[in-house]
Amino acid sequence: MALKHVVVHAGLGTLGQLIVKELLSKKSYVVTALVRPGSVAAKSSTAQALQEAGATVLEVDFKSPAALKAALNGVAAIISAVSELGFLDQLPLIEAAKEAGVKTFIPSEFNGGDLGAYNVQEVLLGPKLATRAALEKSGLAYTYIQIGLLYDYLFTPFLGIDPEKAEANVFGTGDLLLNASSYPDAARFAVDVLEKPESRGRSVQLASDKITINKALDLLEKVTGKKFKRTHYTLEETRAGHAAAKADPNPLVSFMAFLHVQTADPNGYLCVPRENAQLSSARTQTIEEYVNAKFGGK
Repeated sequence: MALKHVVVHAGLGTLGQLIVKELLSKKSYVVTALVRPGSVAAKSSTAQALQEAGATVLEVDFKSPAALKAALNGVAAIISAVSELGFLDQLPLIEAAKEAGVKTFIPSEFNGGDLGAYNVQEVLLGPKLATRAALEKSGLAYTYIQIGLLYDYLFTPFLGIDPEKAEANVFGTGDLLLNASSYPDAARFAVDVLEKPESRGRSVQLASDKITINKALDLLEKVTGKKFKRTHYTLEETRAGHAAAKADPNPLVSFMAFLHVQTADPNGYLCVPRENAQLSSARTQTIEEYVNAKFGGK
C-alpha cells in the first residue's frame, strides 16, 4: 500500500520537528518539512537528523502560488506548526492545498484555547480568525487543536515566573486551575487527530495536566530548593496592564499581558474545563515530571 504523504509546515521548529518525528515513527507516512527559502534551520543539525531519519526538508517560496502548488502535488494532508508571527503564512498554503488536491489541513492552533471574541482584540491572534475563515471556505477537511498553555511558556518570565531569579508575578489570586500541555504531547496529539476522520470539522482539546500558578511555584520551590519572591497583582491591575500594553508597538508585549489576564480571570480561556479528548491515544507528561526533568538539580 502506498504511504500517505504529509507535509508539516514549519517542520523544523520546536513543535514541528516533534510532529515530523512522530509521523516517521508510525512508518505509514512520507513526510516533508516545509520551510521558507534561505531558512537557517534548513541547514541545521535538526534538519540533517530528520533527513537521516527519512524526512524531506523542502524550501518553498510562500509568495509563489506555482511553487507552493508544485510542492503540494501528491500530498494528502498538511499539519501546520507555525508560530503566532507566521499565522498568515497559512493563507497561501491553504489556497495552494486546494489547488493541488490536498484533502486535510490541520492549522496551527496548538498554543492556546478557543479564544472566541478575544481573537479580534489581539494583533497576534486576529490572523487566527482569518486562517479559520479561509480554511472553512476552502472545502478542505480540517481539525482545530487546542492544548492550553505549553509547559515551556508556563515556567518563564513570559507568564511572570523567573526560575533563575526565583521571582514571580502572580496575576489574580494564583489559585485558578489552568490547562497546560507539553510539546511532546502536542505532537502526538496532532498525529493522533490526523488519523481520526471523526475529528474533522470541529475543535478537539488536550490538556496534559492542570495546575494553579501558586501550586506551580510551590513545585518549583520543592524541586529547586529556592524560595520564590511572589509579587501579587489583582485582576483589575492585570487588566489595566493589558490595556496599557496594547499601545506598545511590539505585539508580543500585548499578547503577554493578554495571557496574564487569562491566568487571572475565572472566565479566561485557559481556565475553561478541558478533558483529554477520547480521540487521543497520546501519552501525557505531568507538570511535576516536566519540572523535575527541567529544573531538578539546579
